[in-house]
Amino acid sequence: MGTLLQQDLASGGVLGVGAPTTIPIERLAAAGTLANPLVGQGQYFEAEEMLFEVLAVKKRALGADPADTLATANYLVRLQKKVIHLFYFFSNQTWLHSRHQRITV
Repeated sequence: MGTLLQQDLASGGVLGVGAPTTIPIERLAAAGTLANPLVGQGQYFEAEEMLFEVLAVKKRALGADPADTLATANYLVRLQKKVIHLFYFFSNQTWLHSRHQRITV
């Protein structure tokens, strides 16, 4: 990924709940928004991977219950639902298109 968050992780910046952290809380809070441009470009799997990483960091740094951690988890679930809906939509479109071709031939 190559983000500042990833660099912080590689340096051992997040140690866990109650432990000192080297990641500024503002950067950690904004990390979930880094997936927005990827979603906008249709790069859903890349966005999902980034959100999983951000969620893991937030859980270690803030715990599982703080609002910011839950907001990232919610965004990840909504993204996964969107991917599932798109998969089924395009799967059905392909099936309908092939069925239409067989009927009209």
